[in-house]
Amino acid sequence: MSARPTGAVAIGNFDGVHLGHRAVLDAARRLSDRAKGRTAALTFDPHPLRVLRPDTLPGLITTPSERTELLHGAGVDDVVTLTFDRTLASLEPDAFVTELLWPRLRPAWVVVGPNFAFGRGARGKPVDLARLGERLGFGVEVVPPVVAEGSPVSSSRIRERLSQADIAGARRLLGHAYTLRGTVVSGAGRGREMGVPTANLVPDPVKLLPPEGVYAAWARVPGDSWLPAAVDLGRRPTFESDGELRLEAYLLEGGRDLYGQPLDVALVRYVRPDRTFPDAHALEEAVRDDVAAIRAVLREDAPPG
Repeated sequence: MSARPTGAVAIGNFDGVHLGHRAVLDAARRLSDRAKGRTAALTFDPHPLRVLRPDTLPGLITTPSERTELLHGAGVDDVVTLTFDRTLASLEPDAFVTELLWPRLRPAWVVVGPNFAFGRGARGKPVDLARLGERLGFGVEVVPPVVAEGSPVSSSRIRERLSQADIAGARRLLGHAYTLRGTVVSGAGRGREMGVPTANLVPDPVKLLPPEGVYAAWARVPGDSWLPAAVDLGRRPTFESDGELRLEAYLLEGGRDLYGQPLDVALVRYVRPDRTFPDAHALEEAVRDDVAAIRAVLREDAPPG
């Protein structure tokens, strides 16, 4: 980190870096500007539930690397990721602040959401943070929830939208496209035989996936321009009885050989469920219909900003 002091630190899991998180980050940035310091985000990996209640762990909306990228994109200068383990989980609330937060960052301000809890058993609340701030010399700002479509924006609401294949609804709550990222691997070549060569990705096992099926999407190698894409998330049931789950992206405007490269796939709309066809010819006809429908969808959309 730079020698310039931390003006404000925003604390949270920030899974999704959604509209509610953005409000916390925006407040931290404003306070940092006032204090003439850097903006930091303090977060955790793995997700605390992986340690505390692994049987309830949801799929992640953003992987740790995606989260870091989005946090920087939201104007955060420094992302500090603490390893969440039993030792960290056992720290009393006061110790979390006096032994970790304050010595490491020495912020002028700490910014949290209204449901923020910290320390052993999640016993520390914003009022405790404010009490410690008075003693150590930092201010505390609690940002009210962002309400959208009648309820506070939350990661759980976004997960619910994604589980229902409501991609547009998830995007409204996120404030950005829901994106899957992976490295392009070799496939069986069936798409190429049908005239629709696909880039094949194995989804990250920690990532929350929407229902299997066909999607309209935008795709790109990170740093390149977004291209329209027809995407199938599935197990190729027409050809395999127990295939590995893969994401296959057909770039509608062509593209170079992507084997071995990272690829981002920003989902736009669910088109249809994955299904078994009687033969390759029937599948080929369905793919042509899918591509026509997806082109129409993407004509009314715009690539991610």
